[in-house]
Amino acid sequence: GIQFMIATIGQIINIPFAAHVFLPIYFKLRLTSVYEYLELRYKSKPVRILGSILFTIQMVSILQKPILMLTYEERCVATEATAFKLLYLAVVLYAPSLAVNAVTGLDIWIIMVIVAVVCTFYTTIGGLKAVIWTDVFQMVVMFGGMIAIYFLGVDKVGGFSEMWTRCKENGRIDGIIWDPDPTIYQSVWSMAVGYTFYWLSFYGVNQVIVQRYCSMPTLRDAQKPVIET
Repeated sequence: GIQFMIATIGQIINIPFAAHVFLPIYFKLRLTSVYEYLELRYKSKPVRILGSILFTIQMVSILQKPILMLTYEERCVATEATAFKLLYLAVVLYAPSLAVNAVTGLDIWIIMVIVAVVCTFYTTIGGLKAVIWTDVFQMVVMFGGMIAIYFLGVDKVGGFSEMWTRCKENGRIDGIIWDPDPTIYQSVWSMAVGYTFYWLSFYGVNQVIVQRYCSMPTLRDAQKPVIET
């Protein structure tokens, strides 16, 4: 429900922390990856290799069972497992392929291969610049889609007041929970504190993000998008 909005507090906290603590270190050491830092910090190349291998496994792990074959309860568990284990490439390929499959009827495995080949091609030809411009286009599409869904949804249910009433009746507008009990699924503490570290793992040490930072010509240029986003 609305309790999840408190997670933005964690993001507000960690953005300046990532911009003014992590980024200066990366630029001062002229790093190309976070795993290079591990090698310098611990004076051990095996540590760097281990970090790289774990990141690769995390990125390329595949779903063992198609989501459409799962029960509702299994889908919920799979979604949470995916979010925490970050089986990144599997989800990135599967989600758009599933959407295209629903529209065109093409075999989902064929669509996944096509998407993978196209992405590999333009990344190889255009490099990181192509990746950044793809991110920009993706951002425009995502924000445009969210805005369109919001206004269409509000219009369909009969206005904002009706939407608010339905959300309240179905328990989506819950109050702020200050109870420090760690077993509570969503509270101020689990959202604010927990998501501070969660977002920091992305903005501070995630190689997918760090490689974008390190592609900027100066530290100031790298800090700007971190703070602005």
